[in-house]
Amino acid sequence: MSQPNTSPATRKRRKWPKWLIWTGWAVLGLLGTGVILGLVILIFGSVWGVELNPHTLARRSYFFYEIPLVHWQVRGIKREEVGSVAVDFLEREKYVAAAKGAPDVWHVVTGYRGMRQVKLGDADILVRYLEAEDSDDYHLWVKWSEQNPNLAKVFWPAVSRLAQEEEYVHIPELFDLTVGATDPVALQTSLNQKVGERLFELGRQLQQAQEHAEAKKYLDEASQLDPGNPLIKRAAEKSAAAAAK
Repeated sequence: MSQPNTSPATRKRRKWPKWLIWTGWAVLGLLGTGVILGLVILIFGSVWGVELNPHTLARRSYFFYEIPLVHWQVRGIKREEVGSVAVDFLEREKYVAAAKGAPDVWHVVTGYRGMRQVKLGDADILVRYLEAEDSDDYHLWVKWSEQNPNLAKVFWPAVSRLAQEEEYVHIPELFDLTVGATDPVALQTSLNQKVGERLFELGRQLQQAQEHAEAKKYLDEASQLDPGNPLIKRAAEKSAAAAAK
């Protein structure tokens, strides 16, 4: 029996359909693009940092990935509590606590994209005080609070109140008031005046923006903290009258 002719000269080469070839190249291109994009996201797309709760002074870290430049988030945010000796102490002694119904607000302490710091929030000012240590590696403000519990009871709520309004740049003024303080009543008065002063300024800004209903809230609180201040009283009366119209 004769064998079929399979020599190279007579053998026909099988051709792949063009659509299949183009599909293959497209798939390879997409895979290559996906790999490159994945590497870019891993290297440059990490977003992370630390934020602070102004009501409790607790901190937590956050982390997620995004597509660089367009800032499209591609992974859910992962958050973890940041341990702090000072905050644990304040919580344990009930010097600070979130009031019932308080909003779940967090202020940025530090923020990074990749290895580049993109934000240093004002909340970092307070964190530096909370984490300050003496030569024996003992937290300074934990030690002060342990030695002055009656002063601490009036001091830390005032710190938290300014933090809630993101008035971190003025918080050092409150810490300065503790120097030489021995009488909790006198310290409370001084703290009230300082906090009232900041709330008064916030209220006046809202007044100038003609947002009298919101301004009245700040000015009324400022009046309660510093009832002897005639400027606060007049401003509160002005916004009360405007809000009533």
